[in-house]
Amino acid sequence: MKREHFSFTDPYGQLIQCFKWSDSRQCNAAIQIVHGMTEHASRYDDFAEYLVNNGFVVYANDHRGHGLTAGTLENTGYFADKNGWEIVTDNVYQLSEIIKKDNPDVPLFLFGHSMGFLITGNCISKYPGTIDGVIFSGTSHNPTFLLMFGKIVANLQRLFLGEKHRSKLLNTLSFGSFNMKFKPAETAFDWLSRDKNQVDKYVNDKFCGFVCTTSFYADMFSGILNIQKNKVIQKTPYNLPILIICGEMDAVGNFTKGVKKVYESYKNIGVRDIEIILYKNGRHEMLNEINKEQVYSDILSWIKKRLII
Repeated sequence: MKREHFSFTDPYGQLIQCFKWSDSRQCNAAIQIVHGMTEHASRYDDFAEYLVNNGFVVYANDHRGHGLTAGTLENTGYFADKNGWEIVTDNVYQLSEIIKKDNPDVPLFLFGHSMGFLITGNCISKYPGTIDGVIFSGTSHNPTFLLMFGKIVANLQRLFLGEKHRSKLLNTLSFGSFNMKFKPAETAFDWLSRDKNQVDKYVNDKFCGFVCTTSFYADMFSGILNIQKNKVIQKTPYNLPILIICGEMDAVGNFTKGVKKVYESYKNIGVRDIEIILYKNGRHEMLNEINKEQVYSDILSWIKKRLII
């Protein structure tokens, strides 16, 4: 397998750092990974290698304020001066267009994890018809009043403390309760996975788990409020295949309650090919769980059923 590092410049002059995983075998489909909040694309190396070994080419970018696109720790947790959520969504679409140009004769699937699920959801509504299937991981559905409260707090902190103030308050409000079900917890991130080695890797990675800025939170809360609107969800093509995977003990998805709401929201607008797989005792990062081989296999099977190979 070959892993390549490349970049493109977005319309605002930001260099977006990207990765491509491939080999010399025939490519049956392209998979684009959209990573989550306070992590980066390189964490998906194992999953990408598995997909490549099964006949796919894989791409991913580090979002603005994350990984190599941020470049330094000082630049992490900040999207843009204005319209950050839409810009990051557009960056994902830009990479999709690059992938389709490089691989014109194969289908393109998006895999979006956690915040990446939210960005992917926005992308398929904003640019309908450009993707052949999506896999959602670590999905969530949040009450509107909580999102509004978070947005108000974020905007107040941004006003009085500055755009790039790292908000420990919002970090606590967003993640503080996630470990409650997993006491006694050994780290602040036990909610991610039952695999202690994977949690330790996350904790020891300087580009993971950082505290984000007030501007980032304002962008994110605004973005989530928008994509949870029925009129936005309705822009999703009815014939788009959707797979949702989730651990039953994923605190982000409110222990399947929020995940099932996401499933129903797409089902209710008439999406015909939608499937949900819930993994017993699984936590937030199913690709890094102790049963990840089964998760990999389920995703592969789902994709292959939607291809003519």
